[in-house]
Amino acid sequence: MSWPMSIVFAVCALVSAPLDTSPAYFTGLARPRAPRVEISREGGPVILIVVDAMRPDRMTPYGFARRTTPQMDLLADEGLILTNYFVNANWTRPSTASLVTGLFPAVHAVEGERDRLTEQFVTLAEMLGRVGVPTGAVVGNGNAGSAFGLSRGFSFYADTVRHWQGLPSAEQVVELAVPFVSKHASEPFF
Repeated sequence: MSWPMSIVFAVCALVSAPLDTSPAYFTGLARPRAPRVEISREGGPVILIVVDAMRPDRMTPYGFARRTTPQMDLLADEGLILTNYFVNANWTRPSTASLVTGLFPAVHAVEGERDRLTEQFVTLAEMLGRVGVPTGAVVGNGNAGSAFGLSRGFSFYADTVRHWQGLPSAEQVVELAVPFVSKHASEPFF
């Protein structure tokens, strides 16, 4: 028998060998769990503003000459400007799933256009809700919406995109958020 033929037989023998399918065999392949953290009602409100497809090189706080983002400029004047940042994915849905779970896309498995966040992964809104923190979200992008499991844990949720047409204006999103923020202004909220 020639050596290429012996390699073929060796490969066939490996493929046809019985596989160990016990859970112990696959331990190293198990998805890692999110770290345990203590959640508290202490502190002030957390307002997370996620803007999809905004380029820093076209924003005044990052040095763009024209004043293109006046409201963001006000936030930057009173806050922190980050210049070294990373995203977990190159598009909205997996990035948002990572943002709300603290997990990489390879772990939460929201990577393709039909993927949704499954119940096995706990969101930040769920954790905060469990300790009595009011949680609210107004979503203006269908890729970050309830159809993909990203609304879990919010006690107030406004999904403004229904049919992938006509994204809401910033004014519409703010108008929906103001009642929630006003109602909980004297307590921590997310």
